[in-house]
Amino acid sequence: MQTSKQSPKAKLRSSIFASYRARKHRLNNLWLVYSPKTDSDWVISSDRQLIYWLVVLEADPSIVDFVIADKGSGTSKREPAHLATVQLASGVTEMHFTSEPEDPGHAQYKVFSPMDLNAKAKLSVRWMKAISFAAAIRQQELSVQTMEILSVVTRLGSGTIGELVSSFPNIQVDILIGLIVRISAAGTIRLDLTDNSISYSTRWEKYEPKTKVE
Repeated sequence: MQTSKQSPKAKLRSSIFASYRARKHRLNNLWLVYSPKTDSDWVISSDRQLIYWLVVLEADPSIVDFVIADKGSGTSKREPAHLATVQLASGVTEMHFTSEPEDPGHAQYKVFSPMDLNAKAKLSVRWMKAISFAAAIRQQELSVQTMEILSVVTRLGSGTIGELVSSFPNIQVDILIGLIVRISAAGTIRLDLTDNSISYSTRWEKYEPKTKVE
């Protein structure tokens, strides 16, 4: 008896349909997004979860990997929604919730309330624009260019995107910005999009992860 194997596209369709059916509020938007941090697609089941994904999971350089929680998590009134499980650069695994869990066990966790996330809506739009540059080059490895940029980033320690553009006149600007965002997602640098969308004046700095405390 032969067992059928789902293709990647079929798995993605199944995930989208499952997310659509599992939405708590039928008016919530459903988002299919590309994550440069995990180099994979994710289905986001609400606008608020989209904000969380952008300003926390993608923007925080201390997070090196993550798994977004199943849509059915935290469905009871007493149980807070489990947003994601993340892997920190320090090697620690951390759980993210929408409110204080009743029994967090021994896991390290953080809480991101709906009010906190709503306040980050404008910032999330800026990160969405930035990630679009990385998404545009998702099929391109560009390892040589990446190593060249990393060398300059390590030497300078901080600066602006405009300065990096000036350092690499032979790299197409939109590709260069996409690589900078990709490097940021990998936790090598921290991009400052606090006040403005990504541009030549956007500041960056080398990120130094904290070591795990035994």
